[in-house]
Amino acid sequence: MQHRLSIQMQNNEGALVRLLGLIQRRGFTVEDINMPNTSGNVKSVSLAVSPDHDGRSIDVLQKQITRLYDVDAVTIDGPTVEADFTADKTVESDRARIKIPTGALPSFQNKAGVIAGLRK
Repeated sequence: MQHRLSIQMQNNEGALVRLLGLIQRRGFTVEDINMPNTSGNVKSVSLAVSPDHDGRSIDVLQKQITRLYDVDAVTIDGPTVEADFTADKTVESDRARIKIPTGALPSFQNKAGVIAGLRK
């Protein structure tokens, strides 16, 4: 199960490397990273992480990230849900990460129609 972490951290040399190293050493894989370009010394980093093995707690990871001296705040935004369009399944969530296979839909208009239908 993927979890999304929002991290406020200082833009110091090596801060991101220390953050990613900690996540890897604690048994999590970074699935997605978003770090918008901001001016100033504080950076906002959004990460989607998933545990390598069962039994890994996202709460423990949050506490360990908070202990890094470059990190100001860590929040867990909640698990992300991946939709599977290959079978008749219903997925309800406030947030969803959707992967649409390129061969499943013949044109861009159909992809846009599927995405518009999900927003309703």
